[in-house]
Amino acid sequence: MIDDEFDEVLSPLRETEPPVEVQAANRAAVQAALATHEPLRLWQRSVAVPMPVALVTAALLLVSALFNLASGMRDRSGSRQGTTINGPAEATPGVAGIASSRIAYAETQRYVSGLGVIDRQVSYGITE
Repeated sequence: MIDDEFDEVLSPLRETEPPVEVQAANRAAVQAALATHEPLRLWQRSVAVPMPVALVTAALLLVSALFNLASGMRDRSGSRQGTTINGPAEATPGVAGIASSRIAYAETQRYVSGLGVIDRQVSYGITE
């Protein structure tokens, strides 16, 4: 009921239009504002990507980072193969009588691309 009365009071105002000068001034102000608008820089623009594609890409990046981290932790000691260490007996405390001996070190490992080292065997030996 109050809405009907309110509509009747406002009905003459709905049919009035602003003067032509005011309309022209408003249009000129809008055009001036649009003309001074600078386009967004490359890093400010947004790119529409479907949500499933974004989620799959994020998951693949996470899995790749985890595999890289895991392979880096497994292979911290490096891969020295067939190295021989020469040194006096004093270099190894508790071992007597190998001053003229040589300590041989050998290492074999299995490497899988993308995963890293999966199997490693290390052996030491004393050669005369």
